[in-house]
Amino acid sequence: MGGGGTAVSRPEVVTGCRQCGGWITVTMLRLGRRRVRYWCQRCRAVVAARQPVPLRPVAQVRAQTDDAGERRDGGQPLDEVMPPAMVRWLASRPGRPVTVDRLDKAQLYQLYRQWDAHLARLGPGGAAGLAAAGEDPPVPDLPAFSAVVGALHEACYDTGRVVDVLAPQADATMRTAVHERAEHARRWLARHRQSQCWIEQQCPPDGPARPDPQQVEAAIATLRAGELPAKAVADAARAAAFGTTGGPSLARLLQFYPAEQVAAALQCYLDTGGRPLREQVLARLTRAPSGPDPVTG
Repeated sequence: MGGGGTAVSRPEVVTGCRQCGGWITVTMLRLGRRRVRYWCQRCRAVVAARQPVPLRPVAQVRAQTDDAGERRDGGQPLDEVMPPAMVRWLASRPGRPVTVDRLDKAQLYQLYRQWDAHLARLGPGGAAGLAAAGEDPPVPDLPAFSAVVGALHEACYDTGRVVDVLAPQADATMRTAVHERAEHARRWLARHRQSQCWIEQQCPPDGPARPDPQQVEAAIATLRAGELPAKAVADAARAAAFGTTGGPSLARLLQFYPAEQVAAALQCYLDTGGRPLREQVLARLTRAPSGPDPVTG
């Protein structure tokens, strides 16, 4: 870059992309007195420009974007599936910039493994230095991204429950970081892998499963008696409540939902054909980033 200045790893200012006009989608790669270099997630441009360029504080751009109620991603944001420090780390590496639409499952898992290894080498003190102003410092030694995804499936996409499962005795800092990772995993599933989530993948092609009503009635009676139904009846109960022919077993689902809630959902299915538990699972999976739980508020 010949006299362009010093590369920045914690930019507190940002410029607008001269190709697409985006601000919140720009990651500064180099900020010097004479030249700047940046990457835009929206249009994928990597731009080198001479100073002066318009600059704004990152916090101001985020606040203005959020206040306006606008999407911050331009379509495919990396910051919905990974923390800002990780996005900057990826942008600083040589090679073609990473974009969400080019990430498959294996690549995303590998990137998270590499990020976790990077944080482990830095340690807590070094990792904290990667945070920009106003950001929580990255936390080393988090559960693997793949483990978080697996826990999400088992917990019906409730990120709070994932924290309780994966970090039950952790301090507040670790629990917050695990929750952030669970939210990133949930958004990745919702935006890019929803068809592979059990609530969709295990739903028959012609619509939600329709089990034998007599087996559903038997499941209601067994649950209200405080017992676990036999496999065939349990499978019918899962099909009635969630519309699926597979996914977590009824025994595992009963670790998440009280038996009476499942029994009430089964009665609703028999009475009206409704599936309130299926609707809850889909709402949790697809809610907006960091939005309230659609069930608990």
